[in-house]
Amino acid sequence: MPTVTAGDLECHYEEDYFGDPWVSDPPVILVQHGFQGSVATFQKWIPALASRYRVIRRALFAHDGTGSGRPDHDLSLDGLADDLVAFLDALGIGSAHFLGTHTGGMSGIPLAVRHPDRVRSLGLLDCPLRTSALQTRLVQNLPDDLRAKYPTWSDAIRGFGGYFAWYDATRGAGTGPIEKWQREGLSRCDDAGLERYVAAMRNFDTEGYLAEVGVPTLIIALTGSTVTTLEDQLRMRQSIPDSEISFVEDDARAHGNGSQRGVEARMVQMAPSEPDLPKRYLSFLEARFPSPEGAA
Repeated sequence: MPTVTAGDLECHYEEDYFGDPWVSDPPVILVQHGFQGSVATFQKWIPALASRYRVIRRALFAHDGTGSGRPDHDLSLDGLADDLVAFLDALGIGSAHFLGTHTGGMSGIPLAVRHPDRVRSLGLLDCPLRTSALQTRLVQNLPDDLRAKYPTWSDAIRGFGGYFAWYDATRGAGTGPIEKWQREGLSRCDDAGLERYVAAMRNFDTEGYLAEVGVPTLIIALTGSTVTTLEDQLRMRQSIPDSEISFVEDDARAHGNGSQRGVEARMVQMAPSEPDLPKRYLSFLEARFPSPEGAA
């Protein structure tokens, strides 16, 4: 698994390009998964995307082999956007299309605002407007005494003694392939870094950036999302000047009891269950960035 030093982070990433070998500098799609995801989150999308684009999937802060940097590493949305710039710099990439989901998608919004020369377009899949409601929603399945003790998700993680302890206590070991896959993925994460990330998540809010986004944006909204609402997705569509929205009939609650459980695993399987999703995204890129190669 390749890694690159980007600022104070050692970043794990995966890279794919299956296009014509004589294309020396294919356009880049930078893919960023969300919390508890991995570089495998968009794996089923890769055959379609990488047939025309150089697709780089970056592991998020403290996830899937990426480090957690210095103790004072900036985990605001601005800081996470700057991490993406450092990553592009480390790979020698001038600009890229950005495709992200959940909190990973949120970081692309300030990236486009603060560094417009580095972003050609935004693809936001199941991307929250803000995460404050998610912090309280993810403790609702705890027993009454624990829910009263831990009003937010970050409080619960701290109280349980770290993210891994919270995960095991609230979900169990699990015996199915998805549960095993998730737990194996967590073993490649940094527990202390995850706790810091969750604490920072309570302050993630993209609304103040939306009107300043100056690149073409596709919002892919899941009708059964557990991390955002259709109202917030429509608000993003109304606020981002050059944006369009595509709705996907999908009930994430069927994949994980209405909480974060199973959501990222379901994302890996999104493409076969909704086979035109990568096609929708590619059609958006081709319409906005026509070229002889069908790329940007």
